[in-house]
Amino acid sequence: MYGLVRHPLYLFIILFLWASPRLNMASCAFALGATIYFIVGAWHEETRLAREIGPQYRDYQRRVPFLLPSIASLRRWCCSPSHSC
Repeated sequence: MYGLVRHPLYLFIILFLWASPRLNMASCAFALGATIYFIVGAWHEETRLAREIGPQYRDYQRRVPFLLPSIASLRRWCCSPSHSC
């Protein structure tokens, strides 16, 4: 999953928060706040990882999308040797 997006756990938590069949004002406010929290936290985490790991992590950042998969990353992930095309 880390070849598809850099933060798959955050992506699935955010999807779970917004996929509620009954979004009232309170749950919508909570989902919005949690989404912002996860995005800001992931950005801080990436800043730290880029500083600690260096060029290898920056290369990973260039190849793999932050939170939402792209067509290119889906194609690359699906057609990798561990998956069949």
